[in-house]
Amino acid sequence: MNKDMRADLLERAKKFQEGYKGLNMNRELDAEFKKLLERPSVPHLYERKVGEFEIKIDTILPLKKMTVVSARNWLLMGYKELECSFANPRPVYKLYHKGQLMMSDSPQEMFLQYDAYKNAKGRVLMGGLGLGMSATLFAEKEEVSEVVVIEKEKDVIKLCKPKNKKIKVINEDFWKYIKATKEKFDYIYVDIYYSTGCMEFVETVLPIRKILEKRFQSIPVDFWGEEEMKSQYDSKFDKSRGKYENI
Repeated sequence: MNKDMRADLLERAKKFQEGYKGLNMNRELDAEFKKLLERPSVPHLYERKVGEFEIKIDTILPLKKMTVVSARNWLLMGYKELECSFANPRPVYKLYHKGQLMMSDSPQEMFLQYDAYKNAKGRVLMGGLGLGMSATLFAEKEEVSEVVVIEKEKDVIKLCKPKNKKIKVINEDFWKYIKATKEKFDYIYVDIYYSTGCMEFVETVLPIRKILEKRFQSIPVDFWGEEEMKSQYDSKFDKSRGKYENI
């Protein structure tokens, strides 16, 4: 595909997303968050293995261009494409499960936490610890008083427990916790899955959101990758019939 064809395709996609999905296709990261990309979010971690989970560390070389916001991110989330490079080596921490990469604190993965980072305030409830990247970013904000993280994997907690004293990690299943807890929170962030596909939205995000809306009324909630998932989802599509309701 040549540059003209690509530009034409992206322009058509932009008009579709703006008109049909109602997305703002000119969103940008602020300067404060771009500065955060320059440093790793979990520098207290080191290479080691606990049970089936393992941390490995790669390095972004000085001046090497890295994608922060890809064309796909722009198309599905509305943020303008963005590349970055750093004057100094930048470590990238990676979490593996049985040899499979689960997540990292690369600039692009940090970008995927941007909306949640901006929204986090007061007492925060988080579903899923991972590397502890999001919990650490949230806890560093003055507006955040505490971050309560629910993580079901004991080995992940042993491997990645954050050092920030504002973070509390509870070893429990998130689904069970939100159905039973009587604790109060000011903001909720959920990141307990690995896919940003349409079916993850239907099978995980929507059911959890329904529970949270009932038990934590009027409390703002964000899900990792939700905007990307929603851009692939059409509520008018009836799976059982395999066609659109208005056709």
